[in-house]
Amino acid sequence: MKKGQSNVIGFMMIMLIVLVAVSGTFFWAKDMLEEAKQVNDISRVENRMIALDNAIKDVANEQSQRSINFKIDEGYLFIENNHTITYTSNKVLPKEIDSSGVAIFGNTSSNSPCFDYSVKGELGTDRSSCIIKKGRDISINYIMLNDTATNDCYSVQFIAGSSGAAGKGNHNILVSYAYTNTTTECNTSYVQVVKIDIS
Repeated sequence: MKKGQSNVIGFMMIMLIVLVAVSGTFFWAKDMLEEAKQVNDISRVENRMIALDNAIKDVANEQSQRSINFKIDEGYLFIENNHTITYTSNKVLPKEIDSSGVAIFGNTSSNSPCFDYSVKGELGTDRSSCIIKKGRDISINYIMLNDTATNDCYSVQFIAGSSGAAGKGNHNILVSYAYTNTTTECNTSYVQVVKIDIS
């Protein structure tokens, strides 16, 4: 064999070994990279839900309006009922997300108002809202708070504007104060109604 041929064959053998090693690493690491991307996407959505929760609280307290941006890569954001806004992912989420529900903010006990809306929170002790991660869902849930000194209750509820839901894309969520409703669920219940318009 000539010297030039052995250099070419040696070079081709080294390239083949490197190609096999890189391909093997890629296929081995592909699932880990995808899972890391999903965890990053979930973290980004959690941060947007926290920003939305803060905007709702500010609007209810100040009787004003706020606008926030909300980017949805996959899944849906919608008003689930008059006290819950939910983001649902289309993807199967990583195993470490507890399907029984985890409170990101709010009372974390399983029998708390965060997980059982029939239980009233205590004004001055509990948060007015909970952000809960459960399976594919991340929800903002507003609870009723009871002032034990007066037996008055306070809560926030939602009504949809022209659109109360959105899918994939960049969205602007306009949060505006609508009105205060009083009921007799407690001694007197003050319900601040906030309009959510997702465009």
